[in-house]
Amino acid sequence: MELRQLKYFLSASRHLSFTEAAKECCIVQSAMSQQIRALERELSVTLFERTRHGLKLTREGEALQQEAAQLLKQASKLYTSVQQAANDGECRLRVGCQGGLMRLALPRALEALRKEYPRASVWLKCSLRQEIFDGLRDGALDCAIMLREDAADDGFRSRVVSEEPMYAALPAASPLASRETLTLNDLSCEPLLLCASTVDNGLISDSLRAYIDRHKPVFVETQSAAEMLVAAGCGVSLCVRSAARLHPNIIYRALPEFPMRHACLVWPGGNPLSALSERLASLLEIGASEIISVL
Repeated sequence: MELRQLKYFLSASRHLSFTEAAKECCIVQSAMSQQIRALERELSVTLFERTRHGLKLTREGEALQQEAAQLLKQASKLYTSVQQAANDGECRLRVGCQGGLMRLALPRALEALRKEYPRASVWLKCSLRQEIFDGLRDGALDCAIMLREDAADDGFRSRVVSEEPMYAALPAASPLASRETLTLNDLSCEPLLLCASTVDNGLISDSLRAYIDRHKPVFVETQSAAEMLVAAGCGVSLCVRSAARLHPNIIYRALPEFPMRHACLVWPGGNPLSALSERLASLLEIGASEIISVL
């Protein structure tokens, strides 16, 4: 049994699709299917039921899912510990970031961390929330900045580093730019350019869901794409405060009807780099409080 087989299995168990799992693991679907079958033969069990509607975990598959996740976390911890010993205290902190959160505070915090720990390097991955969370769960990331409730009961340690109000991103020439605050009703006359992950990331409220049902926004793949279209005058978009992008053609206005969100640094408690993650959380919190709002 190989660790990569367990990684493939966990991806398939999350997506319940060999096609999606193969995409996530950057292999072809036939290779994914072959590795899962090899794992089933070695264990002498069936891990997935193949149905017309897709895959379904068997009881044996559910048992392996729990154990495999723990084993991969331990393997990641082992790798990090050995690398630290081999490199005389040098280490690499693998940091995830949901979208463009803490666009200004994160670079400053990472630079301050580098000065405090000159033998530590940082690897940064910015992606969608689910991919970042999967990286934490599978041991591919040591910590991550995410929008979430700080008390979420998912086995991770968490610390709030910034409170995040919601803003509307408008073309600079929009008549709405003259107002200090806006409501969703104010935006009804403009096309709403909504990043698909915004809905998946827990940013959606009852009022926004009703707005979506009524006005059918244009969904784009990334927030960067939304920003590009807003700057070109094609519509309006939404983002939290720390993800706002400085751009001469974009104006941001507060949307008070949205609840405040929390940007948190999240990390596994048993990770050997927990102390480094906690220090990064402190630096992010300091940086967020020092940065004067650009909105």
